[in-house]
Amino acid sequence: MADLSYIGEATVEAMRKDRPDMQGTCWNITSGKVVGEVMQTPSKDFWGVEKIANNTHSDWGPKQMCDIIVRAERWVDITSLSTPTGKFLGCLGKAFKQLHDTGRPVTIRAFFGNIIGNPTNVYEVMNALKKELPEDTALKIWVGSLRVGLSAQATWNHSKIIAVDGQYILQGGHNMWDAHYLQKNPVRDVSVELEGPVAHDGHIFANWMWQVMSSMDVSLILDDSSLPTMTVCEGQPTRVQLNRFPDSIERQAPQYEAKVGVAAVGVAKIISLGRYGNLQIGSAPANPSDAGLEAMMASARKSIRISQQDLGPLAVPIKFVTVPLPGTVWPTKYFQAIGGALCRGVDVHIMVSNPHSVPGGVKMANYGNGWTCEDVGGMLVKVAMESNPQVPVEEMSRLVSSHLKISYIRSSSKSRDWPDGEHVGNHSKVIIVDEIAHYIGSQNLYIANLCEWGLIFDDADQTAKFMDSYWNPMWQQTFNAKDCLANEVMERALSEWPQYDDSSVEARTLAAAHSLKQICLDAGSVDIKEAKEYLERLGYGVDMEVKGLLDAMEEFHDLDKKKSGHGGDPCCCAVQ
Repeated sequence: MADLSYIGEATVEAMRKDRPDMQGTCWNITSGKVVGEVMQTPSKDFWGVEKIANNTHSDWGPKQMCDIIVRAERWVDITSLSTPTGKFLGCLGKAFKQLHDTGRPVTIRAFFGNIIGNPTNVYEVMNALKKELPEDTALKIWVGSLRVGLSAQATWNHSKIIAVDGQYILQGGHNMWDAHYLQKNPVRDVSVELEGPVAHDGHIFANWMWQVMSSMDVSLILDDSSLPTMTVCEGQPTRVQLNRFPDSIERQAPQYEAKVGVAAVGVAKIISLGRYGNLQIGSAPANPSDAGLEAMMASARKSIRISQQDLGPLAVPIKFVTVPLPGTVWPTKYFQAIGGALCRGVDVHIMVSNPHSVPGGVKMANYGNGWTCEDVGGMLVKVAMESNPQVPVEEMSRLVSSHLKISYIRSSSKSRDWPDGEHVGNHSKVIIVDEIAHYIGSQNLYIANLCEWGLIFDDADQTAKFMDSYWNPMWQQTFNAKDCLANEVMERALSEWPQYDDSSVEARTLAAAHSLKQICLDAGSVDIKEAKEYLERLGYGVDMEVKGLLDAMEEFHDLDKKKSGHGGDPCCCAVQ
């Protein structure tokens, strides 16, 4: 590790201690060349803009994704949260047709998650992707989706990767959702394109998820079902769906194997790191990125900068009260790392999404779990004080006043809201330490047991470029000291907060059920039985009125789909 900084060394050492056997599969030390500036949507030119009203501001995003795909000579891996929609789906179809026209025998694997209550319909996705392809195409395409578990700790894919031939890759936070990213008042996000050996790691990460699917009984998986098959994996309820084209190819997708002689491009030192949650094959949990990100932040000597959707736990998606979902917790280990740095006088700057943010192109979304900046700061300082009892309260108060800054994202410094009244949303997953190393990937710092993947750039020059392109203009528009007052943070940290009034459980339950009803009604596809079971597993009783509403959802949704011919963008998911 001689070529790594002290940040990179700490990160790698933590992952070697956690899962040494997963090096080369779930984490690795590699290299690559960053192509152009970081991919941020909307582009940096839109910082300071009070409204984004047109629907063409980020059309270059799906085009950039597909420009990478059409370079393929032999292999394409795509992983994303759920069904691509709108221009994203259209661009993918055009890219597949362009690949077909070359005659090259390219293997394409597309792997998606299955969000609880809003499963991916891979049959519908495949129909859109193959629309212009003949049965005798040289392409071999597999589209799969998977979820293991039905609780707050369920696992589905959350990584966002496009990897081509072990040589080209685009990864980060972007989902392929037209209404969220390409229409008016969009959510903000960050990804990065690279060339070089780092792309190989993206393929290998995808291999494990496909291997889990291959371990299941394929006779249970229906190619043409609108909903994923219900089965059991590692003793947990599981949703799985698989489709292939042409029909003549083998049922299960093959494993990617590295091509000998791929050129090493660029000199940027990179650490790839991921986690698989419950997607494991007879082994202990394989989540080394948790330990890696914790160690990265704990190694800070001067500064930690964080851009995230939220840091508080998943909560009931209602606006008048913030209540964690049963089984969810605050990210204590991350807060111990950040809080320990704060106690050493390290500057901690955090930017989060406004609670319950809704992009202008969708009816309902939830970019922000509901926690305020002062909630996040209060819990961070509470954990810091418990973990560092040697720091007196007076000194902690001074440290908070001088070194801790937490703010909501803004498009323009004038307001947290778009002109239509909806809050500005953030979906980025960014960490910068000491202006030496930075992380871009899919992993949120609030706790969610999903499949995640990202990259740490252990390179001061590359980190400086990233800060100039993204962090500095963002922070200039975003930071407002009034978002997080030091006295409010300390009041929370020194109190018994958070506590919840048991007498309001019934009201919260009813509101949660109604909210889930609206979420499912607007979703592209829905499983009513699963939605009810999920509520019961979370401990929410559903009264007869709400049960009746849930029972009516399936009939309503079927009628709506017949009218539209296609489900719309995913409108809301607990983990984005």
